[in-house]
Amino acid sequence: MVEQNEVLLDLERYIGLVRELIYLTIIRPSQSFAIGVISRFMQAPRIDHWNVVLHILKDFKKALEQGLLSEDKGSAQISGYGNVD
Repeated sequence: MVEQNEVLLDLERYIGLVRELIYLTIIRPSQSFAIGVISRFMQAPRIDHWNVVLHILKDFKKALEQGLLSEDKGSAQISGYGNVD
């Protein structure tokens, strides 16, 4: 049985996924804190850190399945305040 505090053997995979997650915080800033925490363990990640990475990936997948909603207002005109002369 694998202990949660055992050292993760696939260090390169962990580092690669964490780097990708850091990049994805652009579209999901709500995950910034969790990703920041797991990035602290890139030197010596444990199995429980890997499980957190997998959980975050599932959250991203769930968000992608929900999609983005936008409303068509029928106009692409940009309006603002003030005069442009």
